[in-house]
Amino acid sequence: MSEVTVEQLLPVPCMGLGEGPHWIQQQQALVFVDAFDMKLRRYFVDSGRHQVLHIDDGGIHKTVTFVIPVEGDDEKLVVGLGNTVSVVHWSPSHPDTHTTKPMATLHTTTDDHFNDAKCDPQGRLWPGTMTPLGKEGQLLEFNNSSLFKLTSDLTCTTQVKKVTISNGMAWSNDNKYFYYIDSPAKAVYQYDYEATAGAISNQRVLVDYEAAGLKDQVPDGMTIDVEGNLWVACFGGGQ
Repeated sequence: MSEVTVEQLLPVPCMGLGEGPHWIQQQQALVFVDAFDMKLRRYFVDSGRHQVLHIDDGGIHKTVTFVIPVEGDDEKLVVGLGNTVSVVHWSPSHPDTHTTKPMATLHTTTDDHFNDAKCDPQGRLWPGTMTPLGKEGQLLEFNNSSLFKLTSDLTCTTQVKKVTISNGMAWSNDNKYFYYIDSPAKAVYQYDYEATAGAISNQRVLVDYEAAGLKDQVPDGMTIDVEGNLWVACFGGGQ
């Protein structure tokens, strides 16, 4: 692979944890969460404009963990707040700094809080949960979280059990495979994917970080490019 140049687009020194970037093609904008501050941020690449949305849910939750645009309505976004899935309204016409309340909230049965989430190519939402962390950031439990699937009729079903920190997801461009990361396992998993039902099966290890000499790095977020290459952000590795 040729050398890759990394360019900083948006310096945000006050941001505690930037997560879940999602590209909105119609707006030519990147939206992502500022998790610990209960904020969404949107960066318009053509103008350099930086928009900030604070989500006010009355102090019920402490983090916003993912943001995904709603197809056909670029002013509605699905977000993860604690163990709930909510919808917020945020327009490019709003001021650069704005506050909103959730429009609607789905309360799930899990006691863990959501971490990463993505929509599959058919528009179903796949949110995963993570184990609570201690005061020093240590894991308090193992294999006690899950990956869920949420369909348009608001049916929420468990897809992967015994997860510790549910993280990156991607689907192959031919809709045949699903890729998934449970960070502490230090592996990228591959599943067979049946698109009509959104069913996954036959889990196997695609990349073993220990075997690949990456034992000091932890796989986190993940995406796939148009050529089918997986790109994995590695926590603690700067890669």
